Amino acid sequence: MTVGAGRDVATGLQVRILSFEGPPRGDPISLDHPNVPGVIAAETVGTATHLVTLIPHDDRSLEGGAPALGPAAVIAAFDALAAVHEAGIVHGDIGLHQLSQGPGGHLLLLGAGAPWRSPDHEPTAGDDVRALAVAMLEAGRDLPSAVERVLQRTASAPAANADARRLANDLERALRGRDATEDGSAVVKDLPPGGVYKSGETGPPRKPGSYDVGGRQTTRRTPRRAPTLVLAILVVVGLVAAASWLLRDRDAPAPTAEPPTAYVVEVTVAPADAPPFSIVVVDAPSGTSLTPGTRLGQAPRRVLLDVPGRWVLQGVFGDLRSRPVIVRVPDASSATLTVPPGVADPSATPPR
Repeated sequence: MTVGAGRDVATGLQVRILSFEGPPRGDPISLDHPNVPGVIAAETVGTATHLVTLIPHDDRSLEGGAPALGPAAVIAAFDALAAVHEAGIVHGDIGLHQLSQGPGGHLLLLGAGAPWRSPDHEPTAGDDVRALAVAMLEAGRDLPSAVERVLQRTASAPAANADARRLANDLERALRGRDATEDGSAVVKDLPPGGVYKSGETGPPRKPGSYDVGGRQTTRRTPRRAPTLVLAILVVVGLVAAASWLLRDRDAPAPTAEPPTAYVVEVTVAPADAPPFSIVVVDAPSGTSLTPGTRLGQAPRRVLLDVPGRWVLQGVFGDLRSRPVIVRVPDASSATLTVPPGVADPSATPPR
């Protein structure tokens, strides 16, 4: 196995070349995940295979001191590994040296498809999961305790019981305040709105207005209030209730909520033999959760836009950019990213 660098003749971009004897593992060409570099080419020369992937020029290896990972990046790493396994690929060399991080904390899992081998046995998908759990424990920063417990349990469990997709789901639940049990079910750790924790004590309940002094229950004496004060309080409460009833139509909207809406847009690339461009949000309407710079996967594909209005999308492949395209939803249901001849100016202003 050798790892080299080269340059793509068509685009002039730097690439990473993995060269090894025999065929690749699984189907690396089919990989389509924002946290796994796309394979540009898989070439066979005699008995050797060369896998060519793009080198992210601004990424840093986690082994080389990249910033520590937060919980979202940890979940993204296992989601990426699940996509690798679902393409029939056992990685076999998971570690910090195969993980890189770009601006904004974007994580990449490198080396998928090459037949990395352990010196003592043929690696399995479970070995990948355990190795990634160990790497995430080493690279994680201020991880919630529930997330750390899931990682620690995975790192110490038998490899045969490890599954990347299930673990990604377990981590999602743990991050939302749930913890996964051994059988994959979840135990709710957060209380419903208005809920309170019980103390867990088995003794008789304390009397209202009582407290402990040196382990002895003492009742606080409440001074008597004048009857006129009680009457005044009742009058004020009655006036507030009456005002609330009179203004109920004005102040209390009907307790109905619109279901969330998603707009499906089919994004294609022209010409058809263009490189695997990532679809990037350049501009978006107000109220969206997809901020500028968000990557929506590789074209061609269907993307989900969460609010109506004017969107600007662009294809990005290293330093190569497509022409920005305006998509107005819900009127438009498709968009084409057109690649100009040569390398487009990355600083080109989106059309208005």
